[in-house]
Amino acid sequence: FREEGIFNYSTMLMRDDLGLLLLGAREAIYALDINDISVKKAAVYWRVPEEKQRECTYKGKQAEVECRNYIRTLHKVNDTTMYVCGTNAFSPTCDYMTFVEGRLRLEGKQEKGQGKCPFDPFQRYSSLMVGNDLYSATSINFLGSEPVVLRSSDLALRTEFKSSWLNEPNFVYMDVVSESVDSPDGDDDKVYLFFSENAVEYDFYTKVAVSRVARVCKVNAENVPPVNAESAACSVLTAEGLASCLQGDVGGLRTLQRKWTSFMKARLDCSFPELSLPPIVQDVFLLKDDDWRRSVFYAVFTSQSYVALFQKEGCNFSTLEDGHLVLSQLSTVCAYSVTDIADIFNQGKFKTPVAVETSHVKWVMYTGEMPVPRPGACINNAARNMGMNRSLDLPDKTLQFIRDRPLMDEAARPLTGGPLLVRRGPLLTRIVVDSVLALDGQRHAVMFVGTENGYVQKAVNYDGEMFVIEEIQVYEDPLPVTTLSLSASKGQVYAGSEGGAVQVPVCTCGRHGACVDCVLARDPYCAWDLASGRCVSVRDPSGPAVQSLREGDVSQCPEPGMLPPFTGKKAIPAALSDCSAVGTTLCVFIFRPDSGRGRCPSSGKQRPAALPGPL
Repeated sequence: FREEGIFNYSTMLMRDDLGLLLLGAREAIYALDINDISVKKAAVYWRVPEEKQRECTYKGKQAEVECRNYIRTLHKVNDTTMYVCGTNAFSPTCDYMTFVEGRLRLEGKQEKGQGKCPFDPFQRYSSLMVGNDLYSATSINFLGSEPVVLRSSDLALRTEFKSSWLNEPNFVYMDVVSESVDSPDGDDDKVYLFFSENAVEYDFYTKVAVSRVARVCKVNAENVPPVNAESAACSVLTAEGLASCLQGDVGGLRTLQRKWTSFMKARLDCSFPELSLPPIVQDVFLLKDDDWRRSVFYAVFTSQSYVALFQKEGCNFSTLEDGHLVLSQLSTVCAYSVTDIADIFNQGKFKTPVAVETSHVKWVMYTGEMPVPRPGACINNAARNMGMNRSLDLPDKTLQFIRDRPLMDEAARPLTGGPLLVRRGPLLTRIVVDSVLALDGQRHAVMFVGTENGYVQKAVNYDGEMFVIEEIQVYEDPLPVTTLSLSASKGQVYAGSEGGAVQVPVCTCGRHGACVDCVLARDPYCAWDLASGRCVSVRDPSGPAVQSLREGDVSQCPEPGMLPPFTGKKAIPAALSDCSAVGTTLCVFIFRPDSGRGRCPSSGKQRPAALPGPL
């Protein structure tokens, strides 16, 4: 989908309940049919007034590029209402939007979007709506020099303006984990944030960026006591009265007033031998499980772009370019257990700054006495037993500790010990992950990864071996995939870029015309139906089916030339299987590990296939 004259289709909100994909672009928001996004149900346009555009240009910005309204925030409020924010010519503004009787409409209840939406349309940021509270991570000023993690609610909280908290960050992802469910400690839910920033802990001659995961505690609705006449504090609807009423993180009483008392961060490790500098996180997806302890974060990393000047005598400059060493581009995907990350924050040691002789600060592991309650922890049963039901009750010693030492000593390590996928060449940009139940009764995580040159790769890891099942060219021009969304219920992946949005089916089983091809594809979505003689979705086999994901064993396939038994039903053309593309024509490279080659059925083009293991 694209509309003439509209660009930057970079914000998506799926409304399965309405059968819509909400798509935010530059000065436009579209309601598209979730089954076929080429069908536009409704649209609303939010343009910048001329006066506002002139003010933007007076501040040195480009009128036709930066001084426009880029839709960056789209969140569900209730069944018919969404919350939307745009950059609005470097003057971020938010409004409510409704979809009623097939029409999109901005309510005209505009409010300042400072801290909720970035000023710069091209600055990375993240936001999350939890209940009626908006959690956002962006810059709070025009210059982009004051980063903040903000909770916008009746009682707003934010991070400190200190480099030990946030040091020139690039925010990429935010999500909530329901850790209060079945918690034996009476713990709160957490909001996790992923970003990169300049490291404070490395002693290096230049700035080194690192990837981080941070968390804060959210106030659960069930923790809010009812307002009644007997509670004087709760009956006062001021921020102070609300803080007295709420339990959880509402800031400190003297120290960290209106600031997070639970903000903690740790380094995110996805090391690879060829990388001498830490890789930089670009996107994250949380694959949720019914039991939050089994939920997994999947993260895309790219090699850190840098140029190292070699001045040491004897260096072979013939291998360098103008005396500089330029790293090749690498991308990796790593997976992290939510439980492992939570354990670091709940039980790990902290780093602390110490002064050294060279007049700079060095960060080392803190070995002193730990205040009680534990700094950065949510209000749990242990704190409640000490009479502390909210962060306002925490002692200054605990708050001062976490204010000065938000960084953990231990890094978050990958669940598998190393990357699931390593890719050389065009950088990976975005990721979504689906959990697929195969015929063997096991679930497999299938990754859909966008690239900077307009492809979506479909990959799965079997016992440490990575298989790229398909590589789908979603754009004719090599445009970076800037947003990626998954509808597991519809079996569709939606990709957005500067030039438009594209819908891709999660499986293309019907493209495999033979049992051998179907089995060797090792696609957990697909199996060879022996009754119909077709490669079909594992959801719809009409009888016994063949699937061999780990071994690629084709011995159960019928002999070539054998026809399926007559069932009295008309054969359904393979191209019309339930996983065929809807409303679009795509070039799909299907990889056959046994042949080492891949073929694009629509054009006959061939290319080297992806082999098991790192690429």
